[in-house]
Amino acid sequence: GTARTATSAPPRAPASNKKKKNTSRRVHADGPDARQTRMGSLAGGVGARRPRFLCLHGFRTSGEIMRKQVVGKWPAEVTASLDLVFADAPFPAEGKSDVDGIFDPPYYEWFQFDKGFTEYRNFDKCLAYIEELMIKEGPFDGLMGFSQVTGLGSPLP
Repeated sequence: GTARTATSAPPRAPASNKKKKNTSRRVHADGPDARQTRMGSLAGGVGARRPRFLCLHGFRTSGEIMRKQVVGKWPAEVTASLDLVFADAPFPAEGKSDVDGIFDPPYYEWFQFDKGFTEYRNFDKCLAYIEELMIKEGPFDGLMGFSQVTGLGSPLP
């Protein structure tokens, strides 16, 4: 089937000097058995809940870019069987994105670091943002991350 998106606003990141629009996107399959309820996603009949994953994009990209990459590349029967929530990172990109010219902005990053990767900024704010997102948009059955966020799963609740 085809995919459609539902948009809702995730919790705001802790205050920073830069403002951005925060959005999370849930993708689910259209079809006679696919429906969204307040208790979670159901597919294939009463009581059959689809596994729900929080999807966190890579460095200087966005939830929308990751959605296009996953939904556009994975088989439709796989994406139809999952409830995927794509969230933007809390901070606007502070530099050029590697996907600039391939995907349209805006671009975001989860935290910042120096050129030697020895000092990190906003890491605690990033974890707090993701934890708040998990509380507001969850519960989740799993976490899918790419690039910058691949190591964030272990310190999260």
